[in-house]
Amino acid sequence: MLKTGDQKCPRINRLSSHRHWQPSFRKRGGCQSHDIRSGRFHPQLQREDGRLLCHPSNTLTEEAREAKHWLNDVFSLSGTFIASNNFIQYFGEQEFRQLSRKLKRGVSIEEFLEKESAGVKIQGMSVEDVAVVRVQVEAMLCRIQKDFVEEEKSAMPKMSITSGRKPVDRYTHEFKYRESVFRSSKLSVIRVDKVENSALKDLFELKKKQLGPPGSPRTMYQRIPAQFCEMVSQVGIHREYTPPDDPRYGKGIYFTGSVQSAMDVWRDMVEEYLYFVEAQVLTGKSTPGKPEFIVPPAVGEDPAILYDSLSGGSDISVIFSGHQALPTYIIICKKMAISRIFRWWQEFCKGGFVICKWRKYVT
Repeated sequence: MLKTGDQKCPRINRLSSHRHWQPSFRKRGGCQSHDIRSGRFHPQLQREDGRLLCHPSNTLTEEAREAKHWLNDVFSLSGTFIASNNFIQYFGEQEFRQLSRKLKRGVSIEEFLEKESAGVKIQGMSVEDVAVVRVQVEAMLCRIQKDFVEEEKSAMPKMSITSGRKPVDRYTHEFKYRESVFRSSKLSVIRVDKVENSALKDLFELKKKQLGPPGSPRTMYQRIPAQFCEMVSQVGIHREYTPPDDPRYGKGIYFTGSVQSAMDVWRDMVEEYLYFVEAQVLTGKSTPGKPEFIVPPAVGEDPAILYDSLSGGSDISVIFSGHQALPTYIIICKKMAISRIFRWWQEFCKGGFVICKWRKYVT
């Protein structure tokens, strides 16, 4: 049942509004705008040769579709709803007091922490009451996440900070290379955004000098929920975003060396679109991980000198400082339809599209 908290996380002093949970159809990334009344998307960003930087049929529709999915989910609730979000651990007395008022309506709210993933389970006899409490919980999480971002920004170096996401032209090698990487995992790339954040880059370079050799970064991947994409571009990588389904190598920030491994590490996310962070990761001196590690173990007898990361074989790394990872791209994908997989297989095996008796299955 609901437990009231006596203390707040020191990061969170005051709640404020957050935009994520309000379905937003405004132009983002300079690619398209959405006419809510007509339901039409209008391409806006073009190159000098007239070609679109963004695909006219796919770009940004993921935001509208995710919003629609969320609304449908709210209105099709049963008497139970489970919200998994590590920022629930930041709930303080004020948040629990607001939620406790709903208990009078016959709604029970239970906190849980399972495999390093926090959440709440909401149950009630009335579907409407459960939906109301769900929206309230998610609104609280949004406000807390916004305060988290502001607190992190205030701790960044006091210098000229530039941050944001810039859409990558789909006709460039930069886009096509990532498209080929993700295609090998049967994923179709919808959009690639380049993350540009001068403060994060400076902190990353300082961390690289601190670790020393071997300090060469690795290109690695992490799968995240849609709501954290903007946070990644503003304040970088944090443990709260996306704990693995099974933290068998330690309680830190997980990255994988391949897209397929990321799909295996984060299987439980149920979203129409898949969101990946491509990052440069400093693994430094690494040692095999264990589930009980909350920090890397000592290298030798001196307990103050620790390994820089933990490893789960050759393809999984666990770091314990977000400054060891510099997000460079956010890649939005969908799983390929069977027909598209078949077509890609034809092109791969025979060097081009071959008309055959299976043509009717190819789109």
